[in-house]
Amino acid sequence: MARRSRWLTLPIGAILVVIASVVLLELLGWPFLRGPFQRALADATGRQVELGPDFQLRLIGSVRLRDEYVEIGQPPPDARQPAGEGPFLRATQLRIELPYSTVWRMLRGPIDAPLRVRLLEVDELDASLARDAEGNANWSFADPERAERAEPSTPVPLPQFDRFEVGSGEIRLRDELLGLRIDAQVRTREGNATAAGNGSDRAGADTGLEIIATGTYRDSPLHATLRSPGILPLAASGGNAPPVPFQLQLRAGDSRNGGGDDGNDVQTVLDLDGQVADLLQLRGLTADYRLRGPSLAAAGAPLGLTLPTTSAFDIRGSLVKDGQQWSTRVEALEVGSSRLNGEFAYDAAAGTAKLSGILRGEHLTLSDLAPALGAGGGSAEEAARKRETVPVGRVLPHREFDIAALAKMDADLQLDLDSVDLGSAALASIAPLRAQLSLDDSVLAIAELQARTASGELRGLLRLDARAKQPLWHIDLRVSRVRLEQFLTARTPGGVAYLSGTLGGRTKLDGRGNSTAQMLGSLDGSAEFWIDDGRISQLLLEISGIDIAESLGLLIGGDGQLRMQCAAARLEVEDGLVTPEVALIDTVDTTLLVDGEMSLAEERLDLVLAARPKDASPLALRSPVRIEGSFGEPKVRLDMGATALRLGAAALLATIAAPAAALLALIDPGAGDDGGAVCAQSLQQLRAGSVKDGAKEGTRRRGDGGRPPDSGG
Repeated sequence: MARRSRWLTLPIGAILVVIASVVLLELLGWPFLRGPFQRALADATGRQVELGPDFQLRLIGSVRLRDEYVEIGQPPPDARQPAGEGPFLRATQLRIELPYSTVWRMLRGPIDAPLRVRLLEVDELDASLARDAEGNANWSFADPERAERAEPSTPVPLPQFDRFEVGSGEIRLRDELLGLRIDAQVRTREGNATAAGNGSDRAGADTGLEIIATGTYRDSPLHATLRSPGILPLAASGGNAPPVPFQLQLRAGDSRNGGGDDGNDVQTVLDLDGQVADLLQLRGLTADYRLRGPSLAAAGAPLGLTLPTTSAFDIRGSLVKDGQQWSTRVEALEVGSSRLNGEFAYDAAAGTAKLSGILRGEHLTLSDLAPALGAGGGSAEEAARKRETVPVGRVLPHREFDIAALAKMDADLQLDLDSVDLGSAALASIAPLRAQLSLDDSVLAIAELQARTASGELRGLLRLDARAKQPLWHIDLRVSRVRLEQFLTARTPGGVAYLSGTLGGRTKLDGRGNSTAQMLGSLDGSAEFWIDDGRISQLLLEISGIDIAESLGLLIGGDGQLRMQCAAARLEVEDGLVTPEVALIDTVDTTLLVDGEMSLAEERLDLVLAARPKDASPLALRSPVRIEGSFGEPKVRLDMGATALRLGAAALLATIAAPAAALLALIDPGAGDDGGAVCAQSLQQLRAGSVKDGAKEGTRRRGDGGRPPDSGG
């Protein structure tokens, strides 16, 4: 019996010894495991790992590690991942707790899913992160074979933390894929996932994250501040990570006034207030935002968005990211004096990115888009740039368009604008304007254009093909039933409209070029316009800077308003040279005709005005009026010579038959109060008269009595 007791006590004693040894080693921190643990971490990460001499490990319940420091090296030279500056990570006064499930996965390797970390506390943290242009990152710990097979867009399996605390830290990021280089200061004290997920804590409380970063984004200066009350978004990854509240402010570009909000800064500023489940992948992102800056084009360029060059802007709205698709509801878009809103989606999932949606607004001022049209803005810088790019004596905008930007994305946008201000107090607004804007394979089109103004409307198509070396332009517009006295809002001192009547017309033109001046200077096509039963003030001619009122008064008679039964023109355009096939103003007693040419390429005028009275009058002997010179400095004089063979009124009128017939075919019978009848009747009479005058002219050329002048009879 005693012998049996002795044999029973031996295993019990051994167990007690083992327990005592484990307890003792647990108290001592298993110091002899420093080497094996260091090697296990190195094998799991594929990196050189160094632990500090104050190594303390606890294994009961979970793996708990304390050490003076831990350092993880950069990827080896033969790895696919790029190397950063200095060690990949160095942490001092490290405290970490891992569940055994995480340890088991680390020992099995490779790490292909987020690891769970119960606790990570660090007094000081220093990290050097790098990603190359192909998307390979040094924070990916996949083995070389998996990394070689992985796609650049494969999400990085970052750890999931229950608690994360950093007293202070510095992170250096060199990201060639995004064109991002930043140095960031980090402070964080994170709570558990439950507290973070319900958003009960706010930034600045006992728990939270603060990152202040400076650097460059695509060679543009960048300053960012990120605050979050929950689990560190940089370390949260995977489908089960809870959304984390955050506040982010980004300032991009140079600042001329310290980043003030006075509207004169050149920085683009973004404020976001929302939540995100994974900051690096921007998964689960929802936020309210405010974006403001000097131009929409400057704001869109870093994001790969093709937006027009504009005046200073301010946008407020909400933002959601789902996979590779961004969607935003723009509550208010202020560009200069314009007030717009809309809903948009930006999809970068496959092929060329595409922007779609609807742009609405109560008011759009075209002058706010002047820079996009090559006209420049109102700033001193824009004025200086215009002086540098516009040749002396020229007035057409020569600033080149950003044609290359059209290849960066596609677009399908509906335009629904209540009012469009043409940028002049003398012109009535367009109200409303509807159109479909598309951008497909560098072809920009504004189709289904419908615009109403002054009781009339404008319809047509505008298209820009940027695939050719010289961009190709196509313009097809039709104007109908526009009341000029409503459209031209300026009035004489007596309150009378400077120009009245009903305007109609058709323009079909093609051009090429990379600026407004180039496009206009290369135009080919035709244009027809007519004004039915109108009046024009001679004072208007004086105000325009072309002092021909007095001359017209001599030609036509009277010194007040000129009553027009019909004003009509058919213009042929070739290589920017505008030639009137027929251009006339028909009054009760006189027909005023225009001949000559106008060069859009050279910005040069060479026009002649000749009058033909409808009854016998000494005015028939009056000399024509010649308008010549440049667009910027036109000159007017009476043509006293007999050099204009085609410029005599009778001879000029004799050429009108065919062009008048062409105009008659275009005039809308419902164009005005009189159904366009007045202008149509005038053209018919002029056409008949021109044929008759042509016959008379032929008789005169044959000599008296119809005999040829050389017959000697």
